[in-house]
Amino acid sequence: LYFAGSFVGVDTVAEVVDYGVKFGVIEQRGAWFYIGEDKWQGKDNLVSALKDDSELLELIQKKVLT
Repeated sequence: LYFAGSFVGVDTVAEVVDYGVKFGVIEQRGAWFYIGEDKWQGKDNLVSALKDDSELLELIQKKVLT
């Protein structure tokens, strides 16, 4: 969920991250998230990176949904 003033919504990219971790597509060790050899500190940084990299986001989505 995210909050923007009086608006509340669902961040679908953050949901992809949550399910990616749950299904083992994304590895989480403490505050660090790993996809292959790439790593990000904090979920917000990974979500931002996936929003900027549509190909990586699509790859993660496909792996989560199959």
